[in-house]
Amino acid sequence: MNEIKFRGLDADGNWFIGSHLKTGTGMHYIVPQNVIGSLPQYSVRAETVGQYSGLVDIKGNQIYNADLIKDDENFIWEVCYKQGVFYAKCDDLLALQILSTVNLYGVVIGNIHEHPELLTA
Repeated sequence: MNEIKFRGLDADGNWFIGSHLKTGTGMHYIVPQNVIGSLPQYSVRAETVGQYSGLVDIKGNQIYNADLIKDDENFIWEVCYKQGVFYAKCDDLLALQILSTVNLYGVVIGNIHEHPELLTA
């Protein structure tokens, strides 16, 4: 069974990983999983919430939606999620691929939230 978890970035630049909660007022929270007792919840910026793909790169790093992966030919791929499918897009190649092929020869080098300049490099 796939591990379902999310990550999100708070206003201070800290990442949190766990379950994603969205309130009726539009607030987004990450709640750590497997916590006994009172549950801490971390307010995160909505645009930074990304789901774990269930895949890892060649170094064993977990891959999330909005991650950036550099392949063995130095092309940069952006991880995306749409209609239940994780895929990677490379604007330099005008290409889309299912993520489970890109992760086999690439390494996560950042994400679009902290390193948007990598997409224009």
